[in-house]
Amino acid sequence: MLRKILSGAALIIMAMAIFHATEPEMRSEQKKPVPTITVRLSDAELSKEKYDVRKRIEWREAVKVAAAKKAHRKVIASKSTYTQSYRGGWRTAKASWYGAECYGHHTADGTLYGPDTWCVANKTLPLGTIIEICYRGKTIRVPVKDRGPYVAGREFDLSAAVAHALGFTGVQTIEWRVVD
Repeated sequence: MLRKILSGAALIIMAMAIFHATEPEMRSEQKKPVPTITVRLSDAELSKEKYDVRKRIEWREAVKVAAAKKAHRKVIASKSTYTQSYRGGWRTAKASWYGAECYGHHTADGTLYGPDTWCVANKTLPLGTIIEICYRGKTIRVPVKDRGPYVAGREFDLSAAVAHALGFTGVQTIEWRVVD
């Protein structure tokens, strides 16, 4: 049995040596094309198959659209009822700002964050809510596009563009209210 194994291994080694010793052109000539099988469907079978595939795709798209509409209705409903409680008067909150370390990343709503991105981050307000921020006599309107800050005691993170427009530095107290 050991002789058979050794002789089999010797044959494999010899075959590999012969294969590598041959010219590359000869090796490519030895390759044979892979046979292909062609199946012909009758016109009736073909049209039924196309119809079935089209119906499956239409059904999947209809399910996606219905789910998106339902989710959109939920978001609008939750936004209108949630932001109603914040409407009206001005509130105060601690805020900070975030800058260059976040450039190139995406905000929670998918916007690419850069030095000119106009947004604020808040943990609880629905994305897309427009708020007014007042700091040292300057008032601006800005959308909530991100989540955060994740530091205790802070309610808002301002983007670098918003902080620059307000003359904001460090961690400060701002006044804010929901506009839309």
